[in-house]
Amino acid sequence: MHPNHAGAPATGPIDIIAICDNLPGSQGRIRMRVVSNRRLVEFSTRYPDAHAALQAWRKLMGATEFGSFADLRRSFGSVDVIGDKYAFGIRGNRYRLITAVSFRLQICYIKAVLTHTQYDRGTWR
Repeated sequence: MHPNHAGAPATGPIDIIAICDNLPGSQGRIRMRVVSNRRLVEFSTRYPDAHAALQAWRKLMGATEFGSFADLRRSFGSVDVIGDKYAFGIRGNRYRLITAVSFRLQICYIKAVLTHTQYDRGTWR
């Protein structure tokens, strides 16, 4: 199999996708891939005031290499670990963005975008 970005052999199809989609940029970094912007856009149609903040979050995530939760915390002050997910506060915590992150593969999967009230209900877990 092809080696992954760290030089270790790829272990499956997701590793190969990550290799193809995350080739090192001009600085030799592998940036986080966000999957998928569609969820952010769909949420923004219902809550237009969230659009700019969600797209700013996506652009920063997609332009940065994150190696750990500490790296996320440095870039996004409002992020919490909840089990195996990461919850980002959007627009002063009015909204919550729930993600699953693979630091090794540099992929961030958007699991849910919620109002804080929806988040508090906990049905997303």
